[in-house]
Amino acid sequence: MFGSLLPSQTTVSADTSKVSKVEAPSLSNVDGELIEVADPYISLEEGKFVISNEAELKEKVSSEDYQSITSSLNLMNDNIEKSENLVHEEESVTVVGSSSANPASNQVSTNTVTAASQGKSGVDYYWWGYKVFFDSYQTRQIRNTLLGGATAAGVANQLSPWFSAPSAAIKAISGAIAAGGTGLAGIIASNDNGNGIWIRVTGYAVYTGIGPQ
Repeated sequence: MFGSLLPSQTTVSADTSKVSKVEAPSLSNVDGELIEVADPYISLEEGKFVISNEAELKEKVSSEDYQSITSSLNLMNDNIEKSENLVHEEESVTVVGSSSANPASNQVSTNTVTAASQGKSGVDYYWWGYKVFFDSYQTRQIRNTLLGGATAAGVANQLSPWFSAPSAAIKAISGAIAAGGTGLAGIIASNDNGNGIWIRVTGYAVYTGIGPQ
């Protein structure tokens, strides 16, 4: 729903770096309604999310919700600061995905390509959370992991070589995926049309959308 309405984002990709320790959650639990209200007041300036009119936003939301907004925004800015190889554009900061990426595509591959894969691999950063893209190879691997009953830590170990996002981001994304369990594995299969999938994470260990690439 709201993922398509929010242009301000940062894309972060994969490299061969591993996350040795999973840290604190990287998101406040902001819901879709609050995101819709706050989004017009948040923009991406010089690679950082900022509130453009604090006074007006404070009139529209409660003090508790305002705190949730600023906490999420600050945490996402911290993720951006800790991420590598960022390319600044007008409304986004981009790093292309990696891992099983097809070298013939517009992706960068830092791992050995063991099978041809379609779709992109990467993580879009929004002030409210993430939209994670898995190419076709990664999609199959995540589905198999869920069918095997993986924990959040197990999913994190799988994701960490794929994405150069900070460990706090990996924890939030992995928690959301693991919480979906075998039910999410079935949804992944039904949404994969051969080019991989995307999963939206808008709160700690909460996925709120999934679709085909």
